[in-house]
Amino acid sequence: MPSKTLYLDEAKTQPLHLEWGMFFRNFTANYQGIPLTPIAEGTVNKGGLHYVLPDGRPLSISVKSGLGTQDLEVLLEEKPLAGSATHPLERIKKAWYALLFVGLISIVAGAVAELMSYTVLRDLGIGWSSVVEGLIFLGLGWWGYSRRSALAFYLALGLYVAEWVFSLVALAQAGGKGGVGGIFLRIFISVLLYRGARAAQELRKLPEATTF
Repeated sequence: MPSKTLYLDEAKTQPLHLEWGMFFRNFTANYQGIPLTPIAEGTVNKGGLHYVLPDGRPLSISVKSGLGTQDLEVLLEEKPLAGSATHPLERIKKAWYALLFVGLISIVAGAVAELMSYTVLRDLGIGWSSVVEGLIFLGLGWWGYSRRSALAFYLALGLYVAEWVFSLVALAQAGGKGGVGGIFLRIFISVLLYRGARAAQELRKLPEATTF
């Protein structure tokens, strides 16, 4: 069964262990080895599960769906728990991983097009400029991740959308068509970058104790 262990404190002395089956069914949670019982009937998919910890703190767990993804949201006292999918730090990480993917793909594609003289790739505008673009994406991603910079992710998003438009024009001129899978991937990455930028802004509003 899939599982995840989160910690309610920076010293990691208060573990919250979560387990679930397919589609988040048969969801269970235990705190410091003690099984938790929801205070009301429900499921993690519909309405979420709500608990009261032994020390009186409220805990809620639910599944947030969007763009073909499902994120497990864990709120402690109505704030995202560090390490959970909807915590700002986790969204910043996802944005960084997205830019790492985009940057490496651009660098590899550009290098292959130039070093192996692939005319098809060159006709699509892929070349040394793609290598430079990939390096820029990597730089913006690292800046956004290491400095928690919303500006870096917004700049990366703008560049990514501009590159997308340029690639569509080049593809049309070459007589090709963009696949549905490619469009979905582009939208998915764009959403990750936007969420990363928003998360960097939200992170500044959270108390320091919730960002470990």
